[in-house]
Formats: sequence, C-alpha cells, structure tokens
Amino acid sequence: MPELNFDNDDVKTAVVDVAKYYLDMGVDGFRLDAAKHFGHSPDLKNNPIICDTTCHQIHIFDENQPAGIDFISKIVKLKNNYDTPRALLMEHVFTSEPFSDHM
Repeated sequence: MPELNFDNDDVKTAVVDVAKYYLDMGVDGFRLDAAKHFGHSPDLKNNPIICDTTCHQIHIFDENQPAGIDFISKIVKLKNNYDTPRALLMEHVFTSEPFSDHM
C-alpha cells in the first residue's frame, strides 16, 4: 500500500479537501486505519532493531510523528465544523501525549 507524505503540506491539503467533499455530501465520518503510522521521520531514518527472543523494530521514527498528528488534527477540525455530528474511528491508539493536545 502506498504511503502518503504527510510532511508535504500539499498532500495534507489535498486529503483534507477530499474529506471535505465527502463530508459535504453527507457521509457520517471516516475510519483512519493505522493512524499512528501517519507521517514518518522527515529524513527517513530507519527504526532500530532489537533481537531478544525475536527480532523486531522499535517504532520511534514511523509512529506518532508530528506530521501525522498535524494531519489528524486538521481532519478533526474539519469534521467539527459541521452542525450534524461526524465521527472519526482510528484503528491504532496513539501512545504519545502530544496528540491529545490537538483534540
């Protein structure tokens, strides 16, 4: 699946415009899959790998990044502009506190 570059303001604007189009058409809301993975380290750093009983990544450069949090904040602000309540369902829970500051 392609990943959108949420560090690019034009990409964020385009996706918010698409969301606005559908909200204006009357949809009740959106599901944002893997929301904590929106955005990544701007310099595309690799996550460190740890090997204990298995080898796995420590997701510090591709989870809870500022660009993703900013994008979701824009979608929340957009949906809150409608008189009829709209819903957002996010599949993954954010683990960093800064996200709650944008709601």
